[in-house]
Amino acid sequence: LELRRDKLGAEHPDIGQSLVVLGRAFREEGRLDEADELVQQGIELQRQGLGSQHPELARSLRELAVIAKALGDSSRADEASDEADQICARRECPP
Repeated sequence: LELRRDKLGAEHPDIGQSLVVLGRAFREEGRLDEADELVQQGIELQRQGLGSQHPELARSLRELAVIAKALGDSSRADEASDEADQICARRECPP
């Protein structure tokens, strides 16, 4: 991650994707609070760099929904899932 930041810059949307991937790995290890923080940071970078309607943002929002649900925050999970669905209704999204 640090190498990518050095090469691309801290605000690059690819750094956002890397944070989301790392967050997913942390979720799979049961490190939910850390996963939540990383995915939220990644989403923010993606919003800034890719815009609010990008399919990759939808994928990241779905990851956030999974984490929020695992943390017992069903309203935040629903919100993230709904936003992802809205993006995918307008754009073709990856599975």
